[in-house]
Amino acid sequence: FRRVLFRSRKTILTRRQSSTGDARLKAQSDAHDNLQLKTFQRWWQSQVPSEKITDLYADVRNGVALCKSIEKLEGEKLPYKVYLAPKNKFEEIDNLANSLKLFEDKEMKLVNISAEDLHDGNKKAVLGLTWQMVVHYELADLSTAELLEWVSEVTKGFEGIDLADRGGNKVWETAFCDGRAFAAIVDYHSSAYKTK
Repeated sequence: FRRVLFRSRKTILTRRQSSTGDARLKAQSDAHDNLQLKTFQRWWQSQVPSEKITDLYADVRNGVALCKSIEKLEGEKLPYKVYLAPKNKFEEIDNLANSLKLFEDKEMKLVNISAEDLHDGNKKAVLGLTWQMVVHYELADLSTAELLEWVSEVTKGFEGIDLADRGGNKVWETAFCDGRAFAAIVDYHSSAYKTK
């Protein structure tokens, strides 16, 4: 009986410790997700200041912000009809589908991102699309050394960002893992955009 009791008590303690660790990891993950969401919302807002981006997942749903941001980033009108005031779900999805088709034509890497997922507010799809847009439009022409130099300059003065290269380009794995460097870059761009 004692053996069974001891084993069950040990199991309960292990489960408690595990759940405490899980709760801590979940809290860290949630904090990271919130920082990433805020950062991406600010990036979208800097691209389409005419649109009020307060809830990224909802504000991307109708495709209007996406179409306007593409026009700004491409510097030209889109080659398809854009519904600026979509009247129904079909027009919203049409905006999104045409935008995704344009990205595919430009050989932008979109994996498991569909117009329906964006319309449904799928978090991974919206965040994945945002990141691919940043990479494609903001970072595509920079070499690694140029990018590191630029990021170092932009993030200078922000606390908690360490961009020291310790060899083997580990800087990218460490400096960007918590989202602070990316947030500093977006903050820099938001500030620069406001002064124009």
